[in-house]
Amino acid sequence: MALRSPSSSWAPDSSSPASSPTTPWDSSPALSTRLDLDDPVEFTLPEAAFPVHPYAASARAWVPPDTEKGAKKARARLSRASPDPDEEFGNKRRRMEGPAEAEVTPFTPTPTPRPSVVTREDTELATWDKAASDAIDNGVGSIQLDNHDLQEIPIKFIEDLKAFHAPRDAPAQAGGVSPLSPLLGSARPFSRVKTAPAVMGLGSSRIAGEITLFLASNHISTVPRELFQLEKLTLLSLRNNALQYLHPDIRFLRNLHTLTVANNQLKYLPAELNQLSCLEHLHVFPNPFLEKAEMNAVEIRGKYLSPTRRILPRVPPLTELCLRTLFSSDQPVVNPSTAIANRRLAKFYELPLLEDGVIDKPLAPGKKRFQHRVPSTLRRTLEAIHPGSTYAYDDDEDASFGQDEEPELGVCISRAHPPSRPSVFVRPAEERYSWETIVAKLDIGGVAPLRWRGCMVGCLAFLGPQEPEEIVKEEDAIQRVQLASGGLELDFEDDG
Repeated sequence: MALRSPSSSWAPDSSSPASSPTTPWDSSPALSTRLDLDDPVEFTLPEAAFPVHPYAASARAWVPPDTEKGAKKARARLSRASPDPDEEFGNKRRRMEGPAEAEVTPFTPTPTPRPSVVTREDTELATWDKAASDAIDNGVGSIQLDNHDLQEIPIKFIEDLKAFHAPRDAPAQAGGVSPLSPLLGSARPFSRVKTAPAVMGLGSSRIAGEITLFLASNHISTVPRELFQLEKLTLLSLRNNALQYLHPDIRFLRNLHTLTVANNQLKYLPAELNQLSCLEHLHVFPNPFLEKAEMNAVEIRGKYLSPTRRILPRVPPLTELCLRTLFSSDQPVVNPSTAIANRRLAKFYELPLLEDGVIDKPLAPGKKRFQHRVPSTLRRTLEAIHPGSTYAYDDDEDASFGQDEEPELGVCISRAHPPSRPSVFVRPAEERYSWETIVAKLDIGGVAPLRWRGCMVGCLAFLGPQEPEEIVKEEDAIQRVQLASGGLELDFEDDG
């Protein structure tokens, strides 16, 4: 039996069915209910549930709606059908076109932080910090910084070493190494010999918490004065560096027993080395020391001495006398460089020195306020010797001292001044050189020049006879003083 659609006709006397179905119902199975062949079969289905063509892609899931299974699927499609055709059409279109594009936020790439450039100074400071930290944390004062490409000794490193403390029974070197082993070399062991007694005490601590500093084979050109305030420093090795000057404050290293400054650029040694009573080893050669002929030295009493060089007149300038008074102390001191609180400058004046009325604050008991503005040249001198003593004004002249003109506080080496009350100076009155083979009671193995300085004319007479005194000219006894506040010039004449 075949179904007939409203638009088709069927002949009962046909000999054979059509070669191909003309409607979608031709290939469907027979209905369970017999229908009248003369009555056309019509189905009333919603448009949304109307079956698709059997040859479409979804034809495999199609079931005739007049069966029980087909009716259930039709009802299911009706329940899932969208009541709004436009919405259904929109859903279908979205399925065909894909998901709608979301609102895209413009992409702003996060800038990659550039790696910080590690400079030579940063690397060097890190090396100093690590050396000080290791010494303090481990309680071993042996600091080995040979061949580290160092250029200067930072003040912070010295301040850290001042806090170093170790018990007296702690070893002087890590692993029991002798302090002189880096100086003598590793190829030659340090041992007792028959021809000479061994150096005693090199493997044990001289003082509680002693510090040994090895800085050989670097590029250090200057040694800050603060280093010579380390009273626990017992060994200082500066071999093979670029030193051009050794500060006289080395005299205050009372516990120093080994000093090595060979292979540098030193022209002379400070005569203050003779005051190091604990010094046992001194290595100073080779160095480009001054020659005797270069300084017109003559032999006097078996010693070569240079003529006395006069730097100041017989009567020092008033400015120099004032500075000496400000930087000296009323109390007996051993080290004027460290006795900052005892200086008259800090004792009698409110620091920093300000022009009267600039800052309104109460004065400390017993102190005065400076009445006039400090000239820029004098201010730089005060700051170089006593940091924090003056106030920098905006209109100060931007000038600095040269390397050889940097002011420093010296101590007269004349035997006429008692050790408990040293005579200080900013500029010495005279200086002289002597060529010695014995320094600090040690044979240095050659001849090296020492520089002597005196605060007044005649302070170095103990070295030997000097050249005949020249007649003091009148202009040497007259000093021209210019007052900073009013510009008035006064002449002080020594009639005596």
